[in-house]
Amino acid sequence: MRMSWFACAAALAAVPCAAMAQPVEVPVTAAGLLDRMDRSGDGKIDYEEYRNSMMRRFGNADRNDDGVLRGDELPQHMVVIREAAKVGSDGAVTVDAFTDALKPVYDRFDANHDGVLEGQEIDSFARARAALQEITP
Repeated sequence: MRMSWFACAAALAAVPCAAMAQPVEVPVTAAGLLDRMDRSGDGKIDYEEYRNSMMRRFGNADRNDDGVLRGDELPQHMVVIREAAKVGSDGAVTVDAFTDALKPVYDRFDANHDGVLEGQEIDSFARARAALQEITP
């Protein structure tokens, strides 16, 4: 009886480790972007919400905390990463290049230039992110 309990505990302990080793790609949707970025709950994403969310994503991706994303740290499905990577010739993205690319990318999706993403603008942003997910090797 005691042996089977230990075997069961060991098997259960291995499950989270295996799941963490292989990140699961979650399809990008407008609802998902709102859920992650819309901190005020108003159904819109203002620039500060977007910037704060993206800076959290940069911090999470920068596993060695050196302020530079390179190699397997680079989340290729992020529109801003593609924009920021154009700056450096080595493909690495510094926090400064990332920060500089945030506003131009946000403005590209703010079609009516009112300072917030909503409705179709969020849909367009989600479609652009999803398209990058599809072409990422």
